[in-house]
Amino acid sequence: CGSAMPILCILFGDTLQSFVDDTTIKTLNQTLQASGQSLNTTNLPEPMMVVISRFGWGMIVLASAVWLLSWVHVTCLNWAAARQVFRVRGEFLRAILRQDVGWYDTNTATDFASKMTEDLNKLQEGIGEKIGMLSFFTGTFVLSIIVAFIYGWDLTLVIMSMIPFMIIFGGMAAKVQSSFAEKEME
Repeated sequence: CGSAMPILCILFGDTLQSFVDDTTIKTLNQTLQASGQSLNTTNLPEPMMVVISRFGWGMIVLASAVWLLSWVHVTCLNWAAARQVFRVRGEFLRAILRQDVGWYDTNTATDFASKMTEDLNKLQEGIGEKIGMLSFFTGTFVLSIIVAFIYGWDLTLVIMSMIPFMIIFGGMAAKVQSSFAEKEME
C-alpha cells in the first residue's frame, strides 16, 4: 500500500509530460508547415490520448489494488489486536483472582474494570491502527525516495538536504501542539 503514492506520481508525471509534448509538437508542426516543411514523425512521443487512457486505467487498477490491500491489511491488524487484547484480559483476570483476600479490601472492582478497559482499548488501537499507519507511511517514504532517485537523483539530493530542517521544525511543532493539548486537558 505504501507504493501507491510513488506510482500515482509517476502516472501523473507521464500525463503532464504528454500535455507538454502534444503542445510542443503542434506548435512545431504549425511552424514547419508555415515554412513549407513537414515534421519527421519517426521519433515522436506517444499520442496524448494514449497516455491519458493509460493514466485512467492505471488509476482504476491502482485504486482497486489499494482498496483491496488496505482492507486485508487493516482486517489482519485488527484481528491480531483483538486476539492480543483478549489474551491480556484473560491473564489480567487470572492475576486478579490469584490475589490475597486483603488485597480486595484496598482495591475496588470498578477501578479495575474501567482502568483495564481504557488501557486495553489504547493497546488495541495501537496494535491495530497505529502499526498499520506506521508501516504504510514508512513504505511510502522509502519507496518515494527510491523512485525520486531513479527519476532525478540530483534534485532528490538537493531536496533531501532539507530533511533535517523538516525534522527539527516538525519536532518543534509537535512539542508546541502537545503543550497546548496538555493545557487544554487541565
